[in-house]
Amino acid sequence: IDVYRSFIRKINFHKIDSVAKVVYGYFERENADDTYSRINTEISLHNDDFTNAVISLASEEEKNIVHKWIRTDKVHLSDLRKVGIERRIEDDEDVIELFSSLLRLLTFKYFSLPTFRCIIWMIDDFHDIANLKEDYKNAITHGLSSIFNNCPEHLCLILAFTSRSIGVIKGLLSEALIERLPLAPYVTIPPMTKKEAAEFVIDLLKQFRTQEEPPDDYFPFSLESIREIIDFTAKRGVLLPRNVMLSFDAVLNEGEELIRKGELERIDSNFA
Repeated sequence: IDVYRSFIRKINFHKIDSVAKVVYGYFERENADDTYSRINTEISLHNDDFTNAVISLASEEEKNIVHKWIRTDKVHLSDLRKVGIERRIEDDEDVIELFSSLLRLLTFKYFSLPTFRCIIWMIDDFHDIANLKEDYKNAITHGLSSIFNNCPEHLCLILAFTSRSIGVIKGLLSEALIERLPLAPYVTIPPMTKKEAAEFVIDLLKQFRTQEEPPDDYFPFSLESIREIIDFTAKRGVLLPRNVMLSFDAVLNEGEELIRKGELERIDSNFA
């Protein structure tokens, strides 16, 4: 349930609302008298609560209540019953059923309706599952494999590990999940070279520029200070994007206010 929460809280609910309206409108045009039963059969797989949630989102009736229910927030049952929902989302099996229905809704007839062709779910640092108790680890891998069973199409699950050994990765996954996830060919992202790390930092700076033109592409750093920070980071560990960003963030936190006050022109190699 916690893994699901980390996913759903990053979702734009306006998009879910929009798809609900599209799908509801499709069934209404097909046969208005049959709309409820078709949503219940083709989207919700007889989950009445989710069917009523879709109808509520499509009609914009108390949709904030439905949003909270989908997010697994604690909602009073009296409020849920206003939109025809009888139960809260309280355990892993509830989440599997809810998430599976949500995926079917978002990708319904994508080839002819303005829905989504595929939902991509990336879970970073999945190797941390090794630090969990066996029950929690089993719950996560069981949940993921169950969602694959319920939604064999239109779901792309990306698991990111910090490991170069496919054997270590397999050891962290259940047999059921291994059967569903193609582990080869898999994508290996090697550490950056110093040149790549410098290009990465410069690209990041470009992405976060305001409209005001900087004196050059390196500001508020200098080319020399960028190289100095990268050298320092390389000596302390591997040049991964996260490590590089942490180093630059630490230096910037020290120098940003001084630049604002005019006490420092830019972050040079000596300051870094």
